[in-house]
This record gives sequence, C-alpha cells and structure tokens, in this order.
Amino acid sequence: GFKGWLFRHFAAKPVLIRRVNPQTRVDMINTILRNNGYFTSSATYQLHPSKNPKKAKISYDVNIHPPYTIGNVEYIGGDGTLVMLIDSLARENRYLRTGNRYCLDSLNAVRVDITNAVRNRGYYFFKPEYIQYLADSVQEKGVIHMKMIASADIPNNAKISYRTHDITAIVVNSEGKGVPDTIETKRCTLVRYNPVYIKNHVVPSCIRARKGRLFRVNSIDRTQSALSRLGIFSSIDIQVNPVDSVLPTGEGLLDLVINCQLDKPWEVTMEMQGTSKSPSSFIGPGVKIGATHKNALGAGEKFTVNLYGDYEWQTGSDDYKGGDFDSYEFGIEGKLDFPRLLAPKFLYPSRRYTNWTRFAVSADLLNQPDFFKMVQTNLSMTWEWHAGRYSSHALTPFKLTYNKMISTTDRFQEEIAGNKALEESFKNVFVPKIEYTYTYDRDITRVDHINFTVTVTEAGNILSGLWSLAGNKGIKELFGTPFSQFVKAQGQVVWTRQLGDVSALATRVFLGAAHAYGNNDELPYREQFYTGGSNSIRAFRVRTIGPGGFHEDPDPVPEYALAANSENEITAKAKNRNYYFDQTGTFKFEANCEYRFPILGYFKGAVFLDAGNIWLLKDDESRP
Repeated sequence: GFKGWLFRHFAAKPVLIRRVNPQTRVDMINTILRNNGYFTSSATYQLHPSKNPKKAKISYDVNIHPPYTIGNVEYIGGDGTLVMLIDSLARENRYLRTGNRYCLDSLNAVRVDITNAVRNRGYYFFKPEYIQYLADSVQEKGVIHMKMIASADIPNNAKISYRTHDITAIVVNSEGKGVPDTIETKRCTLVRYNPVYIKNHVVPSCIRARKGRLFRVNSIDRTQSALSRLGIFSSIDIQVNPVDSVLPTGEGLLDLVINCQLDKPWEVTMEMQGTSKSPSSFIGPGVKIGATHKNALGAGEKFTVNLYGDYEWQTGSDDYKGGDFDSYEFGIEGKLDFPRLLAPKFLYPSRRYTNWTRFAVSADLLNQPDFFKMVQTNLSMTWEWHAGRYSSHALTPFKLTYNKMISTTDRFQEEIAGNKALEESFKNVFVPKIEYTYTYDRDITRVDHINFTVTVTEAGNILSGLWSLAGNKGIKELFGTPFSQFVKAQGQVVWTRQLGDVSALATRVFLGAAHAYGNNDELPYREQFYTGGSNSIRAFRVRTIGPGGFHEDPDPVPEYALAANSENEITAKAKNRNYYFDQTGTFKFEANCEYRFPILGYFKGAVFLDAGNIWLLKDDESRP
C-alpha cells in the first residue's frame, strides 16, 4: 500500500558503527595529512552516546600544524646523456623549489612530467618509477631536504634513445578481409587489403612520425588523433616494435605499425517532433531524415543529404479549418565537407586539428495559410579551421541566398501595405553574403568555463562596388532581381561556474547591430534581430518584444475579416492577424543569469533572470 511505497522509496537503512569504522577514517585522514606535508598534524574521533541506547554520534577532530616545506634539492648528477637530460628537466620544474609545501602527489606528478619529456626525446621505454626520491626531515625542523636518484634496476632498453625505423600502415575494409596490395609512399609502406575505398595519400598524410628521426611518443598520439578525426575508421591500433640492430651511435631502432579498419560508409538518421503554437492553435508533426556518406570521395569527405518537412493545421475553430488554412514547410539540403582547407595559405591553420571546407546547397518551400507561399534557395562555401587549442575560425567567402514569393493573398497585401519594413522584408531579393565567425572556448580555472563568439557579416557591398565601377546607378540588380546590401555584427559571452558537483551558475551577454543601406532601406526579414522565447527572454513568446517600448494597439476588424462567412471566422482571422508578422529590430541586447540545480534523477531545475530588448537604429513611422 501507500505506507509500503513510502518506506521503499524514502526510508534508509540504519548506519551501524561497525560499518562506519571511525578508526579507519581517522587513519585515512592521517595518511592524507602526511602525504601533503602535515607530518605533525593528526586526527582523532569521539563517540557520543545519545539517550536512545541504540543511537550515537561521531565527531572527528583534526589538529592542524604548519606543513613541512621543501628545502635543498639535490639532483642525480653524472655525465650520462639521460642523467643530464633528467637533471635539466628537474631544474626547470616549478614545483621543485625551496619553500614549496611538501606534497607526495606533486612529487609523483614531477616524475610523470619528466618521463613524458624524456620519452619525447627518444627514450621510449623509460618509466616514472625509474626516478626516485630520498627525503631528509631530521636535519632541519619543518623542512624536508630532497635528493633525486635513479633507480638501480633501470633496464638497458630504457637507458638508450631510439630512432624511427620502418613505418607500415595497414588498411582493411569493414569486413576485415581482402587481398593485400603493397604501395611505397614517402612516409610509410602502405598495405591495402582490397577491395578498400580510400585514396593512397590519406593515411600517410596523417602520420606524424618520420623515418630516421628521433622517436617521439607524442608523434604516436598525434597520428592517432589525426586518423580518428577523419571519422572513417572503426578501429585504429598503433604498435611499436623494437629492432634487434643498433646504430653506430648507440641508438636503437623502432618499427611503427599502424592498423586501420574502415567503418561502414553510410550513416542514416531520422528525427521526429510535434509542434503546438499559440495563440494561433496550430499543431502538427515534423520529420527530418538525413543520410551521410563518411568517405564520399575516398579521402574522408562527408556527403550529407537532409530532407525535412513540417505540416501544421489549426484547431479550436470549425470555421477556420481545411486545406487552405494548413501550414507546411518542406526542404532539401546537400553538403559536401572536405577534411582540409581548400583555401589560400594566409589562413595559417594548425595541423594539430582537422580543418574543413564545406560546400552546401539547399532549397526550402514555405506555405503560410491565407498569406503567402515562398521559396528560398542557398548556395555557400565555408572554411573552418583552428588556429590554436582554444581558438577556432569560420569564414564564408561566398553565400548566395535567393528569396522569392511564389504567391500572395489579398489579406497579405493589405497587411504589408501600411508597413514599409514588412513590405521591404518580403520582396524578392538576392542576398550575397560574406561572413566571419571567431570562437574562443576554454576552461579558465578548474570550475570556470568561458565561451566567446563574435560574427561579422556583410552583404552586397562588393557587388555594389563592382556595379558602380561599371557605371550602374540607382537600384542594382543581379539576374534581374535587386540584391540586399547591409552590414551586421553580433557577439556573445557565456561564462559558467561549477558550484559543487551538480550545480552551476551560468551568465550570458549578447550584443548585436545591423544596418541596411545603399541598394535597400531594410534588412531582409531573416537577417533582423528578435528576442523572446525559451533561449532568450523566457517570460515572453518568441518575437513578441519591442522594438523598444513599442506595443501595437488593437485595430478594428479588417476588411478581409468582415468578409468572412461567420462570426467565428471573423474572430479567428482577427485574432491571427499579426501572427506571422513578428517584432524585429536592428539592434539587440540581452543578458541572462541562471542557477542550475538537480531535482530528482534526470530532472533538473533552474532559477533565472533575463533582461533585454530590440531597438531600431532608424525611425519607422509604423513602429514609433
């Protein structure tokens, strides 16, 4: 019953003293204190019985004294190349300094850092345990004098450096079988198990090791990362094998074998969603189907085709239903992504990351019931590259958008007749754009993360200049249709701080401005700013705020509504008069602050404060 449900879900088993084992906890605290230099500090516990003989409380007391610090540091010393390398790295380490607090974890971290650096100088088989410490805490009170020594049982293979010998790359298909075909390249011996669909240069171009050079462990890691970022392999295994022979210089040789198995080429996705909009009472399903070939041209190129569609119908009024009042949108998008920059060399991308060149084309058909039917097509090329660990860039040197009204209704024409901004926004127009985006994303502390993004867009200015040089004055056209001309900039900063393991405080500031000039007076509708909605000012519906303090007064029922067939239809049409004409502007500012916390299981909660609005940089008589 209900009592049983409460007991099963909210009651907890009693915690027994013998299970807690307070002495074990005290021993653990003392160990932590000693490992962090608090040798004269200690922890104890006390048991406090309560009136109930079956219950008791435990208190822990920790007596803290000043920690021990590092005194003099003596290094290994000697004439060997390896010893001299270890000593030089130890002297450069920031922790091994007189006055720093003694910490066992930090000393172990020093050994790991030195080992990583040594292995990147050719000593592949060297391990952290080959470096040991002697500590003297008796000579001076509160101070530990350190001496670094080399382990007595270092094997011979860890004492010599190695150079890269033969590099072999083996590529098999997704079935794991085939007929071997050996090809000699500049960087490796490539063994293809045909049939395998991959160009000969792909795997060698990802190999960072070079034959005859000093063997570096980070070259293996970089090779693994480069191959993984292609996204075409289901498994990658890199093996290092020592060669029996030794060079006259005393250096050893290591063979590198890279095994790659291709993944299945096609990936298909499907997304479905349901929509419910107010106040128009439109509901309906949406679907998106995508197919991606992960190795379209044999060099890691990704070819993607997406088909999407939404269909909505209105509910709540029997007089305002039927196919003429159904809204729908259908579209197709195709993309071809190259895992390299097909661009001039002035972009200077980092080779540590995969950089992309993307070609995209799309077409979209939108039908708004009782208003208009419009088609939009896009053609673009984009470069995406990393300049460093935290910075990324995206440059679209060419993007051409074409908006065309296929048909309109008398109601739509009457609506836009008194609103110049809307009339300009819905004209047939080309939008030739150049766009640049810079992103900076990193953890600035252990609990703080920052993301900064800025985007600058220009449209039509280059074409307008060329047309002017050709002597074309007035409204300039492309293929018989005017093109838009504007500049636009927007930036956003998001700062997140972790408050414990499960809670966080997130803040966001957004600023954007746009200005249309020259060939047109207004920005295209989709380029204007708006606010409101679940990702903006959450107390208001999307595109219902502003511009500024503007609020449209209710108008009398328009002529198209008076011509309706019934009172219900008059009311429905009057209420939905401005449903498709949202409030937009040319300047935007938003600020958000949000505290996120867990509720129960997968359910999360948030307390937030939002502020912001949009404004017009130019006067608009219809929106004073």
